[in-house]
Amino acid sequence: MPAAHAKVTGTLKGDEIAAQWNQLGNSLPITFKKGKYVAAPVGLDLPVAAREQLKGNWTGTLNGLSVRVRFEPGPQGRTLGYFDSLTQKLLNIPISAATLAGTKLSFEVAGIGAKYTADLAGATLTGEWTQPGVPMPLPLVLTRAQ
Repeated sequence: MPAAHAKVTGTLKGDEIAAQWNQLGNSLPITFKKGKYVAAPVGLDLPVAAREQLKGNWTGTLNGLSVRVRFEPGPQGRTLGYFDSLTQKLLNIPISAATLAGTKLSFEVAGIGAKYTADLAGATLTGEWTQPGVPMPLPLVLTRAQ
């Protein structure tokens, strides 16, 4: 996967592939199982005021990749959050936790081990992205689409 600087090598046995995921000098074991995967939505516990400040599509560039963060209304008055790597065509990766305290936003994307911390100023989030295999925090400015 050139866009992700990743390579997967494995062995097919029945309906599973036992493999090694290699990315940016790191290697992790991974097992793929045949079938349709549908991620369960994760409702974020955000107060109403925070939901209003964050709702919508936020776009930016992360280390040369076009990305989008979406906060959408979910069931039972909760918010659903998603991270999309548009360049890599990786969509609907659930945001697993989020907090907004004053102007300080923090959210996690457990599926890829990432965390984003930022300052909110109107329609702009200015912060840092951390992720396993990335040697240092990366700057990420997100702007809410109008």
